[in-house]
Amino acid sequence: MFLGAVRLARTAAAALGEGGVIGFVLSGSVHEPIAGLTISNGLRPGLAGFAKSLADELGPRGIRVVGVLPARIDTDRVRELDALSGDAEAARTANEARIPLRRYGTPEEFGKTAAFLLSPRRLVPHGHHGPGRRRGPARLLSGRTRSRAARGCAAPVPVRTGAAHPAPRPPRGRGGCVRTPVPRGA
Repeated sequence: MFLGAVRLARTAAAALGEGGVIGFVLSGSVHEPIAGLTISNGLRPGLAGFAKSLADELGPRGIRVVGVLPARIDTDRVRELDALSGDAEAARTANEARIPLRRYGTPEEFGKTAAFLLSPRRLVPHGHHGPGRRRGPARLLSGRTRSRAARGCAAPVPVRTGAAHPAPRPPRGRGGCVRTPVPRGA
């Protein structure tokens, strides 16, 4: 699992140009071990570390590295893990109680989230594995780890302006990057 993912990512990185994206599906076990998944609990944090290092390496070339850290997604495998406890329904109820939304995520929700993060619409994530505790059905990690200022502010960030809020001078964003005003309704 680990070396295959590393080799595949390295091969993809060699073929990608600016605007390319490499995605990893990791696990909530990056932050908190999951009972019964000893090998995964050891490998996933290492793969997350590799993803972060790869993001540092590829960010200057305009290639994003995105990792998604799902917690409990309602799949056959998660139902199998719940059943290992002896009482699948009680295990599911206990697990759901630890999720702020009080439910497992669905594969459709996970797919839509991952598709958005991999799409060109999501261009400004910064290398972050998320908070130390699980916050919901899926935790996200995504990668361009260098700030806009460190990248030379290659792409302007639009901000909305209107008659009530004219922009007398270009507003400065984080890192001192000049933002490009966009008229309302644009």
